[in-house]
Amino acid sequence: MSIRRLVALASACACGLVVAGVPPTIGGFNTTRGGAMSLAGGSDVMLLSSSIQIAFPSCTVTGTSTLTDSYLAGVDVLFLASGKKHAGASNMITALSAAERGALLNYVASGKGVIVAIDNSDFQAANQSILSAFALTSSGKLGASEPMSMGDTAESAITNGRFGTVTSVPTYWPGVIDNASSDRVVGRFNSGATGLAVIPRGAISAGSGPVVIVTDMSMLTNTYLANNAMTLMLNTIVDMAGYCTSDFDLDGFVNALDYDAFASAFENGDFEADVNLDGFVNGLDYDTFASAFEVGC
Repeated sequence: MSIRRLVALASACACGLVVAGVPPTIGGFNTTRGGAMSLAGGSDVMLLSSSIQIAFPSCTVTGTSTLTDSYLAGVDVLFLASGKKHAGASNMITALSAAERGALLNYVASGKGVIVAIDNSDFQAANQSILSAFALTSSGKLGASEPMSMGDTAESAITNGRFGTVTSVPTYWPGVIDNASSDRVVGRFNSGATGLAVIPRGAISAGSGPVVIVTDMSMLTNTYLANNAMTLMLNTIVDMAGYCTSDFDLDGFVNALDYDAFASAFENGDFEADVNLDGFVNGLDYDTFASAFEVGC
């Protein structure tokens, strides 16, 4: 074992340094309100939900029938979908009330992040009840197979992050976001319409959290959840929850297990070891990880 690694391990402490804010509590609607699209037991997103819980050991997934300040106070990352299932106008969720939109804005203002999955115009009332909180509108119903291409992935933590790089995502009868400013558009359809938008930290108010919006629920379901859509969601949770570079195994602690896991990935040349996200696994990644590990984050 190198002197550098011994020093790093000693500085992190054998008992492990707890990383603030993680493992996260991931909230959203329960099956009563969110139906099959609820991460808390919904049958259409069981694969996504179980993958999240495997990727982030000890994270908690909860659900509620109503968004309130008291419920959201215990949530670190919020997931909202506009449908109980991913097809058919009859499967819309009950639209958010004015009080729920207020609670949603308060939550984002507190610095926490939201993942929003809207859909096509069959779900318009529910779509708008969520998007209006962020002064956005949606419309349209594109085709049965509409690829969505990402922009400059090197500049986005959700398309180029801990779980890999995403350059495109398949979608199925998606809608579009009408009025996202160009600097907030991450994914576009072939027509140029917006399929993925990000409201960055601090954009809504000082210290506000990020909001990630996709315009197709189908891509997150068991049937259609491709590796790239999974990567997009897992990268988003890493970014929103505030995981440290040195918490390599994402268990909420920085300790020798993280160093061992990184060293193994580095030796194998695995993409996970590209911690500086430049597309290469080399000595720069080792230096980046070791420096973060020495300070505990």
